[in-house]
Amino acid sequence: EERTFYLIMGLFTTTKFGKIFFEDLKKLKLYFNIFDKILFLYLPVLNTFFKNNNILTNYYLSAWMITLFTSTISKGNSLNAITKIWDNFLISGWKSVFTASLSLMELQEKQMLEMKTEPLLLFLSGDIVKKYLFVDDEDFIEMINKNIVKNQLLHNLKNELKHENELTTEGNVKK
Repeated sequence: EERTFYLIMGLFTTTKFGKIFFEDLKKLKLYFNIFDKILFLYLPVLNTFFKNNNILTNYYLSAWMITLFTSTISKGNSLNAITKIWDNFLISGWKSVFTASLSLMELQEKQMLEMKTEPLLLFLSGDIVKKYLFVDDEDFIEMINKNIVKNQLLHNLKNELKHENELTTEGNVKK
């Protein structure tokens, strides 16, 4: 138990993982907004489908980000893909989580577009992750290795959101 504690503390202090828990989860909320924009850019049909069905990013992305996809681990699962995500996270940071999340969405887009809202929410909260993360799925591993989401894109989206937030704040002050 002590060794596990120190490993988790190392994760919090040597990566940017712990920052998502600070300041009223401000960073986590920013990441939800960034992923909304990524989904819009890469999978616009799915993004529109989610919006039309009131499926918010935080419904599924929070568990994926807070636990780095480990929330759905159960006995007997192969951890090949999840280990790859963790390796990529330790090397590249949050862009690897965005890439894995986008890859899951892309692999299942057609199926999700055919689902009703409640089954889709259940699927997003567990089955989509179990389908790819706990098998040796070569397509998924190949997609996360490509690192679709680049640092420059994340930087641009953060700046865009910051600018949008400033405009909203200015508008509220003038009223």
